[in-house]
Amino acid sequence: MVQLTTAMGYDFILFRLRRPLTPCPARIPPDFGADSVLPIDDPTPMHDAVRASPLFDAGSVDFDGARFLWRTPDGGTLDVRTIAQGVNIDTHAHWDRVAELFDVVLAVWPETALFDLQKALVHDPASFRAFVERSYREAAERAAIKAAQGDPEEPGEGG
Repeated sequence: MVQLTTAMGYDFILFRLRRPLTPCPARIPPDFGADSVLPIDDPTPMHDAVRASPLFDAGSVDFDGARFLWRTPDGGTLDVRTIAQGVNIDTHAHWDRVAELFDVVLAVWPETALFDLQKALVHDPASFRAFVERSYREAAERAAIKAAQGDPEEPGEGG
């Protein structure tokens, strides 16, 4: 058995919703609650989709029960753990990788939405991609301003 351990990163949760999310900017839907989420009793369909996807290079994913660790092409990791209420993603990689995994999961469970735990917002695929682009653009702009001011970036800052 492969032991999967990582330090805490930026967390997202994929939820299967009883009613599909209407495409729009990220928000908390007015009817969002515990009864709006479908349980995930078996992660096998998602794991099978990961195994079949050309996105995941041979040897880049280790499965351990309801969890898997993806060593992403950018040198990071996604620690993905299926829980009854959804799929927790502990992210130590570019958020584009989360968007790619979101797309794979949507192919299995089309009613899936992504919950950003830090921002407390629910995303559809388009709003999440817009969020990723905006976040990295803003981080690059902050870094450019600091560089122009001659200030070294503080450790731990960035998108």
